[in-house]
Amino acid sequence: MRIIGLDEFLAMPSGTLFAKYDPMTFGSLQIKGDNDFTHPDFSAKELLWVDCDSTGDMVDKLMAGEKGAPVKLDFDAYGRDGMFDRKQLFAVLEKDDIYGMITTLIGSYEAAGGERTDLD
Repeated sequence: MRIIGLDEFLAMPSGTLFAKYDPMTFGSLQIKGDNDFTHPDFSAKELLWVDCDSTGDMVDKLMAGEKGAPVKLDFDAYGRDGMFDRKQLFAVLEKDDIYGMITTLIGSYEAAGGERTDLD
């Protein structure tokens, strides 16, 4: 993992796995999308994002989830960051970090009783 500033982050390619970094704390894990070069802005995909049509729909689904209903996630939706903080730092994951994370997730799934998948 490397910690970088905004200008270096904006130069990273779409698909970069990252979390916003404030000294000693990490934000949510996201995948970088395209840049908006009229601002220091970019799009990103949250890895924990509810499959919904609107904010109201998301609230309804999360409230149902709190009562035990399954909540489907959306792994395709990108949103605009729009924070415009020139001092924002980013923790950018590198190849070994990503492979380690994948291995850990598969191990956790199997430990919880999940069967081995074609991800081998």
